[in-house]
Amino acid sequence: GEIEQVLASRPGVRQALVVAHRSDEAPTRLVAYVAVDGGPGDATEVQAALRRDLSERLPAYMVPSSIMVLPGLPLTANGKVDRQRLPAPVYRAAEGGVAPRDATEATLAEVWCSVLRLESVGVHDNFFEIGGDSILSIQVVARANQAGLAISTRQLFEAQTIAELARVAQGATGVQAPQEDIEGAMPLLPIQRAFLEDGDVDRHHFNQSVLLETPAGFELSRLRALVAALYARHDALRLRFEATASGWRAAHAARTAEMVAASCVHERLPGPVSSSAAFIAERCTHWQSAFDLASGPLLRAVWFEGTSPDEGRLLLAVHHAVVDGVSWRILLADLERAHAQQEAGEAIALPAKTSSFRQWGEALAGYAQSPALAAEGAYWQAQA
Repeated sequence: GEIEQVLASRPGVRQALVVAHRSDEAPTRLVAYVAVDGGPGDATEVQAALRRDLSERLPAYMVPSSIMVLPGLPLTANGKVDRQRLPAPVYRAAEGGVAPRDATEATLAEVWCSVLRLESVGVHDNFFEIGGDSILSIQVVARANQAGLAISTRQLFEAQTIAELARVAQGATGVQAPQEDIEGAMPLLPIQRAFLEDGDVDRHHFNQSVLLETPAGFELSRLRALVAALYARHDALRLRFEATASGWRAAHAARTAEMVAASCVHERLPGPVSSSAAFIAERCTHWQSAFDLASGPLLRAVWFEGTSPDEGRLLLAVHHAVVDGVSWRILLADLERAHAQQEAGEAIALPAKTSSFRQWGEALAGYAQSPALAAEGAYWQAQA
């Protein structure tokens, strides 16, 4: 891939491999493995140099959270990289790190530990060197905002330690986001317009989904409450898209109990989950094929009730016009929080809304007509 090409092009790098590392203890992260001439040497110095090079040549989301410097990549008997023998990355804060010195640093440290799944961090630890990446930075910003600290992802990229970030956060002001339901039309994002105007795709089927296990005691009323909470916080889930004589249009449908009911489906597995894989796959395909951009809903939650209390499954399918890979982390975090509140017997109370999809669309439309962008036109046309 592109990341490996950039790594391999650096002097001294003999081999480079980038993988998406998954574990039960940490979220999925990009990890780079490199073999360099002369052996690992000072691995810390090599890692820092490679990270600087990647940061200068690639967008932030493509920079691995960890770079492992090895004497050589392990190989199979056939000469291919043996991925099973690649060492797992270890994310930890530096030993003897400086503890938080005030309330702001303490709050940020708590947020970092929660997102990075570390027991402790020092105020001078670099976020991106202890396991952070661009996707996790979004979670840090969201949780810091919930804790009363108004920071942005740009600030986190510029101030990469708690000590630096605390100084920025102290004088920051929050984004003004409407908390009432967004209603009416919104301008199409460029990617939405390109998708909708592409006649070679099945527009209605284009979705993303996850299949989750449901806990014992789960029931339809709980599912409806969870879905209602997602609709209340994420207005974009209520968007509908319609082809008109003048082109495609997007508008928000009203948030109603009927919408929630139509989004929640209850089916029963024909037998134990271990023997129901084909049934689940067929029904998932059915519901993923049942979206209608104009009438909705574009969020569907299908609960497959198991033959025993702990064998249920939950399909969450959302049309790709209103969700992407980054959005899923936010939706699933909200779902987890709301379910925990249900389990504790509390009313569901998700964090305040942030900038709406419509605000973003309007900002993009304004920027597209701005003198600043027009001034760059000649440059970009020369690149084409």
